[in-house]
Amino acid sequence: MGQGKNPFDIHLELLEVYGENVMSLKQVYVWCNSFASGRSTVIDDDRSGRAATSNREKWQATSPRRSTSKKWQPQQPNRAKKWQAQQPNRSKKWQA
Repeated sequence: MGQGKNPFDIHLELLEVYGENVMSLKQVYVWCNSFASGRSTVIDDDRSGRAATSNREKWQATSPRRSTSKKWQPQQPNRAKKWQAQQPNRSKKWQA
């Protein structure tokens, strides 16, 4: 699959083999351009920066004052919402 074929045909083959749960046609175009530019493998390149995974226990041990969601509270209503809630319901006046 792929050699000498356009991205649209490759996408159709992917749909036939794997069904609807495949990468988008746009992503197939991106991959085809990458391989045309000299990429030779589908394995992700190394990236700089912090790893996507972290050690939660270690993080909580070093930052005991932070918790993930224990102390979360919904946001307090602002003044406009409070004012609206205090106003009488005037929609009855317009009902027939």
